[in-house]
Amino acid sequence: MKKFIPAIACFVLLASCRHEKIEHPTIAEAGKIVDAAEASFTSGDSFRIMEHYAPDAVMFDSANNEPTTDHAIATKWADAFVAMKPTAFSPGKRTLQILTDDVIVSSGVATMMVAGGNGPEKVAIRYTDIYQRQRDQSWLIVHEHLSNLPKPAGGTAAS
Repeated sequence: MKKFIPAIACFVLLASCRHEKIEHPTIAEAGKIVDAAEASFTSGDSFRIMEHYAPDAVMFDSANNEPTTDHAIATKWADAFVAMKPTAFSPGKRTLQILTDDVIVSSGVATMMVAGGNGPEKVAIRYTDIYQRQRDQSWLIVHEHLSNLPKPAGGTAAS
């Protein structure tokens, strides 16, 4: 009987561990997660913006040729973005994809107003943001790809 006590103890411990199944977020829940991050884009605060990114997020910025996973470089990019004084951010026709219980993809063409040399100007950018649920149940962007829209055949920028 003594040799079964450790086995019984292990079984009791394992049986008492509850593994709560985490469900896929709904589209509405995913929208709220993404909305919270996007609300920071016009905050004027690069720290607040960067709170929504994982420390080792892969970031492709439209103004830089090479991607980065360096949080300090990404923060400098956020500083440059904030310096443009973005307002009136709109995610456009956003597509949300729930890939797993822990991964959401948000993509579309966003528009916003930025400070320009001759006053505010409207800019548009394509984006793909991948959000991943963290151990603490928060959602952070782990991959972001931004790109400028191609110029139309007439040679003027799309807006």
